[in-house]
Amino acid sequence: LTITAEDKSVTYGEEAPTYSVAYSGWKAQDNEDVLVGEMTFECEYNANSNVGTYAINISGVEAQNYEITFVSGVLSVNKADATITNTPNAINDLVYSGEEQALITEGKAEGGKIVYSLDGNTFTENVPTATYAGEYTVYYKVVGDENHNGVESANTIVVTIKKATLTITAEDKSVTYG
Repeated sequence: LTITAEDKSVTYGEEAPTYSVAYSGWKAQDNEDVLVGEMTFECEYNANSNVGTYAINISGVEAQNYEITFVSGVLSVNKADATITNTPNAINDLVYSGEEQALITEGKAEGGKIVYSLDGNTFTENVPTATYAGEYTVYYKVVGDENHNGVESANTIVVTIKKATLTITAEDKSVTYG
């Protein structure tokens, strides 16, 4: 009789599934009712285990008329999706000052990190800054960690640095007639 632990899968952070087995080799009308003992499942996975595969081992039963072979199954732990927990926002009322200014507030993500770009191609963890007056498009997305999927498409925020007010005053002058 062969008792095989059935393969299972979970997403990172989930509790272990209910394990089950498949049988092959029963004779006549025999079934699991002829087994003596308690089926025991062992797997090193828990909800904090990393993405990967884990053996599902079984033991604990015997039968009078059968030599039993236990075959391990595989628990596959798949990546969860990273999520944004604090969305970056535009900083309003920016005015040209001659100095670099942050364009947005920093965002936060669970299961990864938020990265930013001003061109939509080159992303870094640094919040984008700009010096000159104008309209800027800030791109951001989540890069997942070893247990989480990132978000491939980038979101955008449009931020404007307004022109500074410059007053030009003609100086008063006087001349003598002629």
